[in-house]
Amino acid sequence: MDKVLAVVLNYNGSFFTGDLFLKTIKSLKEQSYKDLKTVVVDNCSTDDSIKLIKHNFPEIEIIKLSKNHKTSAYNFGLSYSLKNRYKYTLLSNNDIIYRSDFIENMVDFAKKFKDGGIFTPKILFLDNKTKVNSTGLVINKTGYGYDRDFGKDLKDLKRESGEVTGGSGGAMFVRTDIVKIIGYYEKFYLAYYEDLDFSFKLLRFSNLKIYYNGSAICYHKFSSSWKNEKVKDFYMNRNRFYFIIIHFPIRLIHKSIKFLIFNQKNKSKELNYFMYLDILFNLPFLILKRLKYSKNTKKKNFAKFLEDYTGFPKI
Repeated sequence: MDKVLAVVLNYNGSFFTGDLFLKTIKSLKEQSYKDLKTVVVDNCSTDDSIKLIKHNFPEIEIIKLSKNHKTSAYNFGLSYSLKNRYKYTLLSNNDIIYRSDFIENMVDFAKKFKDGGIFTPKILFLDNKTKVNSTGLVINKTGYGYDRDFGKDLKDLKRESGEVTGGSGGAMFVRTDIVKIIGYYEKFYLAYYEDLDFSFKLLRFSNLKIYYNGSAICYHKFSSSWKNEKVKDFYMNRNRFYFIIIHFPIRLIHKSIKFLIFNQKNKSKELNYFMYLDILFNLPFLILKRLKYSKNTKKKNFAKFLEDYTGFPKI
């Protein structure tokens, strides 16, 4: 039986999710797949969430970080998994409940599709389990990345398991050794687009694919990790520019950035101003990152992974 490591990312779980972060761990502890270990990577929490985890799950190993690394804290879990030779790693938010057969279905699916490096599940809304949150990530030619089938009624979902452009970072199941090929999560995104970047690196740097597995099901409390909508808006808008500069073909960059400049606005004027200063300041770094990515790219026609339309996302 292949070893699986589940990495639950926590930051002030009590404050942001109530007791949901404990239910996330509980749902992993109740998996039918037995060769599974769960660890918590804690982003320097200041609430009582670590105390509660230790009380309710004394056997759980906690990797405590000295500062908040945001989503790149997953790297500590990936490094742990690689070092301890886990075949697969689940990267999990702390606001998701997994069905008891989730890991078993993911392992079976990964064994069947050996050309897959990242696997993304069917994610339903925890507050309305008849609605779809995600069947994977897609991105259009203006740089808008979004959850495929978002908000669709489950009864109307005809989506079969198969290839998809990106895996959702909230519940991403990966072959651990892909980090030897594509590296880890990029730290500079902080939040949003980091999962698409990780996915695109796999598509660009290797011959591996990303698959949606409709038999693996989990339930997500949407946007429970954000209390400040303005800051959330800032990261999404800024990182869209970052992603375009790093990944997009030259022929699409100009039109994409022009559209974003004239049509995308942050909810805060101050943050909008700061966003453009941030992008200009980091532009040399982003260009160097683009050159590095281009050097490692195996697939030259990676524009085929973009949805064939421009403008705002069709959700």
